[in-house]
This record gives sequence, structure tokens and C-alpha cells, in this order.
Amino acid sequence: MISSQPAHAVTKCEDEKGKSQKWITGCKDGWYSYDDCGNGRSGTPKTDYERGWVAGWENGKENNLGRPDCKQ
Repeated sequence: MISSQPAHAVTKCEDEKGKSQKWITGCKDGWYSYDDCGNGRSGTPKTDYERGWVAGWENGKENNLGRPDCKQ
């Protein structure tokens, strides 16, 4: 999946200071999911991966204004 993720997402997620590798992976996956107009997650994120995923989704939403049809 990494090869099809936007380069901006990879850089932005990896630049987050003090985040675990699981958070970074979740961030990349969440951003990719938004860009691919995938479904958002529901519920409170409990793991580093899930918290990163939510952050990635939000970053994808902020940086891809051409996808108003995507909903979390």
C-alpha cells in the first residue's frame, strides 16, 4: 500500500516528532484511505495505530479539498 500513498502523506506522517512506528503507519494508512475515499473509523481510537490513522484521515481531508464526497 505504501507505493500508492501520496508522497505528501508519507513525509507529513514521518515528520511527526515523538510518534511510534505504529502511529506513523496508521497515519499513512488513514491518509491513503481518505484519498481513496475509503470509510472512516468509528469509535474512540485506542492504539497508536488507530490514533495515527485518525490523524492521517484528518490530514488527508485538510489537504484534499477536492473530495467533499468522502465522509468519516
